Amino acid sequence: MPDKGQTSFTGPFPELAATTDAAGKFRLANVPSGSWTAYTPGPRAFTTQSARVTVQPGEKQESLEITASLWPTLRCRVLGVNGQPLATLQGITLESWRRPSAGKLAKAEEPLSLDAQGNASTTVRQLGEALFAVFIEGEGSFASPWIKVEDGKDIPLEMRLQPFQRVAGKVLEKGARSPVRGAAVRAEPVASATDPTLGRRRETVSDTKGEFVLPSLAPAAYDLLVAADGFTPAQPVRVTLKPEEKPSDLLIELTRVAPAK
Repeated sequence: MPDKGQTSFTGPFPELAATTDAAGKFRLANVPSGSWTAYTPGPRAFTTQSARVTVQPGEKQESLEITASLWPTLRCRVLGVNGQPLATLQGITLESWRRPSAGKLAKAEEPLSLDAQGNASTTVRQLGEALFAVFIEGEGSFASPWIKVEDGKDIPLEMRLQPFQRVAGKVLEKGARSPVRGAAVRAEPVASATDPTLGRRRETVSDTKGEFVLPSLAPAAYDLLVAADGFTPAQPVRVTLKPEEKPSDLLIELTRVAPAK
């Protein structure tokens, strides 16, 4: 596939370079006589086949063809929950996972900067099946399906953010049914070797009524862990948040530790 990048010549003189156009063509004039090697060093080329050429005085050199395998380019557009582009937003982290034929998922992160139309592009240095995601505090999150990534092919992707969700509930003393104040409540994202998660750990404490709220949770599976002084910690509660589904409030009961005799 033609690529707009750079072609370099190494030889008996300092290295020469030319920029290829959108069709992958380049032209170098006034090349000194001698033996030269042409290759493509650009950041998108992960393998390249060089070409050897000898330049003689007064001779016109025939065209050269250089073959290179290129990393693909992800061209994405990020839309807010309301469907409008997130313009000129900086400091976004693109998260990606590669699914190998065997073994654990391989994760990578790199920054994205959006233009006035919410567009961004970045070189994807992985091939095979990949999943791309963003998590933007105060905005929402997005995770793509698994996408086949091939060398040299652009990946167009529209990322429309899903709104964050929350987990709320109440912590009561078992039996007495009285509220437990100051209980530590933590949502721990559930990770696995085969499925990525956009979940982030969230922590809070219950109020005087025993109530708690864990906000800004991306759709994912979480283990809810609850503990308080003087009580036996509760068994983890598995909560799975799905897009456009509002979870029910939880009721967590803690058993008071019997006083030592």
